[in-house]
Amino acid sequence: MVFAAKGSLTGRIDGSTHSAIYTAAQNSPYNRTAGYTLYNAHLTWEAPKANWQISVEGKNLTGKRYYFGQFDLVSAGQGTQVDNPGPPLEVDLEIKHQM
Repeated sequence: MVFAAKGSLTGRIDGSTHSAIYTAAQNSPYNRTAGYTLYNAHLTWEAPKANWQISVEGKNLTGKRYYFGQFDLVSAGQGTQVDNPGPPLEVDLEIKHQM
């Protein structure tokens, strides 16, 4: 979207869905990673002379708690399960200036 004298504004919203998976060759409840959906958004303003740019980005906008991997030693008889959690809600601000 262009505002002529005020610069331009560009936005994006996206989502990604991951189905449930097993993280080991021998499937068990201890190595099953549940499916999840994540939503992200990005908004950028650029000055009319293109010398300033300000961007705001949000990742995992719903604050979904999810795991992207699990390491299972329970099935191997060692009684340990390690979960790798995904990042929580993240918000980034970026300001650029070119001379």
